[in-house]
Amino acid sequence: MQQTSSNKVTTYVMYTLIAVAAMFLFFRYLYRPILPFFCAWVIASLLQSPVRTLVRRTGWDRRFFSVILVLVFTGLFVALLFSLFNSVIVFARSLLHFLGENMEQLSRFFSERLAWLRDLVDDLPFWRGGEEGSVADEVLTAFDTFFSNMLHQLTETLSAKIPTWIASAAAQIPSILLFFLITLLAAVYICCDYDKLRGVWRRILPKGVLQFCVVCKKQSAKTFKQYFRAYAILLALTFGELLVGFLLLGVPNPAGIALLVALVDILPVLGVGTVLIPWSLFELCIGKLPFGIGMIVLYLVVVIVRQILEPRIVGSSIGLHPLLTLFAMYVGLRLCGVLGLIFFPVLLTIAKELFFAYRQTKTSPEETNDQTRKTAYRQTH
Repeated sequence: MQQTSSNKVTTYVMYTLIAVAAMFLFFRYLYRPILPFFCAWVIASLLQSPVRTLVRRTGWDRRFFSVILVLVFTGLFVALLFSLFNSVIVFARSLLHFLGENMEQLSRFFSERLAWLRDLVDDLPFWRGGEEGSVADEVLTAFDTFFSNMLHQLTETLSAKIPTWIASAAAQIPSILLFFLITLLAAVYICCDYDKLRGVWRRILPKGVLQFCVVCKKQSAKTFKQYFRAYAILLALTFGELLVGFLLLGVPNPAGIALLVALVDILPVLGVGTVLIPWSLFELCIGKLPFGIGMIVLYLVVVIVRQILEPRIVGSSIGLHPLLTLFAMYVGLRLCGVLGLIFFPVLLTIAKELFFAYRQTKTSPEETNDQTRKTAYRQTH
């Protein structure tokens, strides 16, 4: 009996290692060429219900509605992406304009603080301040030169880098267009012959593999739905915190800016600090101390709430313990970057559900009843 349990543990560990290695190889080498066809299959799957409804009610050709709905869906998605890209460009132009208008005020702020520091040093009896060539004079002159150069370099760097970033993004347009073209064509073909393609797979795959694929599809759809629901909750929570904070601070257009910052906060590499930290530092430097301190407090509140609630909300929504969720996020980030951070918790949840489903099929009725009784006992006690 002990040997049998040991063999089961060894088998489970081996399957887990194989699954982790397969996930790593997939995200490392295969997801880029497969991604447009995967997206096309997802689009076609989402459109099956409206296509069947329209065909049943009108009696028209299925291909006609497939092409129309795929074009409408893709057009709406492209319009959304274009709107987001245009918002980023407008924000970058506004940032450059804002820096250009306030750079003189920022330089004056540093000059006033250095003059105050110079007067303070001059009053120290043990420091030979005020004398030409003294240590105090050299230190303060160095600080003045450093801050002046830093401000000029910051302005020049942003003025040079932002157009470069926009040009770099524009240079990716051919690749993006090719990706969308392949996805669009594949989605049309799959949507037109969706039932035929499913029939082909049903005839090709063995019965056991087919059942496993059906379970994978159902569990993947359920897990992705719960995962996106969790991040929608986080997005709404962050938006609400930012909106209240911006209203209290008197920020113009608080709802639009709060939505933009909340969308940035969803991105794991950037986060809300990408916007709020430079903003608060700049306001402090130009002398708006209450506004800058309020922005820092708002940033701390958003970060603390997110760090506390993200593993718990995501974990409860997708059925993982917060520690496992945090572990999957970190491993995914280290192995596969941003995509790994986003999708590794989902894949871990799918693997867990498939593992329990597999174990349940291999468990005798007596063991199943015993496990059910133990679970009920834990829940009541």
